[in-house]
Amino acid sequence: MGDKQLPEALSKYTLQQLQLELLRRSKGDEIVAWLLEHQSLWTAVILDEIEFDCYQALAECRVLILGKLLSTASNRWSADYLYFTTKDRKSAEELCQLGVESNFWDEDEVFTYDEVSSRIMLGYSQAGYVTVANLLLMRRRK
Repeated sequence: MGDKQLPEALSKYTLQQLQLELLRRSKGDEIVAWLLEHQSLWTAVILDEIEFDCYQALAECRVLILGKLLSTASNRWSADYLYFTTKDRKSAEELCQLGVESNFWDEDEVFTYDEVSSRIMLGYSQAGYVTVANLLLMRRRK
């Protein structure tokens, strides 16, 4: 960044809007438009590279984080995993199925954690379900 301050306009956006902008820049308008169309099914969505299971292997996580650091320096967001939370299991399942039908991910590349695991990941005071989808946007099926 050439100047030493962030543009003031950035402060007007929510964290979710900034996450959607990162998603749009790295994966395109189509996925963001689709998510906004189905916004009633999710409560939050982020794009990242780290799988939850990776936290068991800290060295692997560091490699992924450092890779993201390098890609950020090149103005790229290197991530393929879409994480989203939903208020209930039914919404998670519906969003997963809609994503399969829209060719955003394969059925075997999306996983919704059970209620106990989701509560652990979200913090015990939070309700909801965590789902991870490996996006196919860079390798779209024919």
